[in-house]
Amino acid sequence: DVLRWQFSESNGTGADPALLRNLGEVRGIIEPAAVRLAAARRTDADLEALEAALTAMGQEGGASDAVEADLAFHRALLAATHNELLERMEMVIESGLAQRDRLVHSAPHSEDPVPSHRAVLDAVRARDPDGAEHAMRALLDQATRDLDKLSGPSAPEGTDGSTDEKDGQAQ
Repeated sequence: DVLRWQFSESNGTGADPALLRNLGEVRGIIEPAAVRLAAARRTDADLEALEAALTAMGQEGGASDAVEADLAFHRALLAATHNELLERMEMVIESGLAQRDRLVHSAPHSEDPVPSHRAVLDAVRARDPDGAEHAMRALLDQATRDLDKLSGPSAPEGTDGSTDEKDGQAQ
C-alpha cells in the first residue's frame, strides 16, 4: 500500500524517477534468480499462464491492457518458482511495474515487449535456468533503456549524481 501510494503521489505524476530506478534494482536482484527457479520447477499450468499473458501482451489494445498483460506475465513467473515468499514479491514489484509500464506503453515508439518476454518463456519452457536468467537480464536491460528514454539516463552505478560540497566533484 505504501509503495502504491508513493507511485501515485510522487511529483504529482506518479512517476518518481528515483523510485522507478530503485524498482529496477530490486527487479535486477529478484527476477533473474526467480526465473532460474521457474525454469527448474515450472509445471504445465505455469506454462499455460505465461503463454496466456504473453498472448495478451501481443494483442492490440490500450496501454491499460498492455500493463495488465505484463503484470500477469511477471506474476506467473514468480508463481512458477513455487516459492511462497518469492510469489509474494509481486506485491513489491507490481505497483511500481504498473506505473513504469503505463509510462512506457503510452510513449510513442515504445519497443515491442513480446520478443524479450518470449525469450524468457522459451527458456523456462526448455527448463534452461542459464538461458532464462540471461533472457531475463536482457529484458531488464531493455526496461532500463525504456525508462531512460523517458526520464534521462540513470546516475552511474554506485552514485546518486550528487556533488561533494567540499570540492564540488561528483561522487
